[in-house]
Formats: sequence, C-alpha cells, structure tokens
Amino acid sequence: RILQEEGIQALEMKRYDAAAEAFGRLYQKGERNIALVTGLSQAYLGQRKVAQALNLLDTEIKRNPEDRGLR
Repeated sequence: RILQEEGIQALEMKRYDAAAEAFGRLYQKGERNIALVTGLSQAYLGQRKVAQALNLLDTEIKRNPEDRGLR
C-alpha cells in the first residue's frame, strides 16, 4: 500500500521514473488493481514508453475481460 501511495505521489510530481519503479515493484509481486495498472501505464506514458503502456493495458484487459475500468 505504501508503494502504491509513493507511485501516486510521484505521478503527481511528474517523477515518472520513480512512479514506474514503485508501481512496477508491486506489479512484479503480483498485485493487480485498477489504480496500480493505470498508474503504471501513466508512468510509462510519462517516460514516453507508449508501447510498454499499451502492452500492459492489453495484457490486463486479456487477463480480466470483464473489468470495464481498464477500457
């Protein structure tokens, strides 16, 4: 939970590298929630890693096709 808050704060301050690191660590541990996935994709976009952001979202939509929050 603390890492997610760090990620959110880093996004707000446009510290995309720090945000991607915080969200990425949670994602690597198997955490999956809408705030985490959207935060990580926003961090990737801030880093101009568009393909990585789209890949992440595509993966999560395939994993959870009923989750309308990802669309």
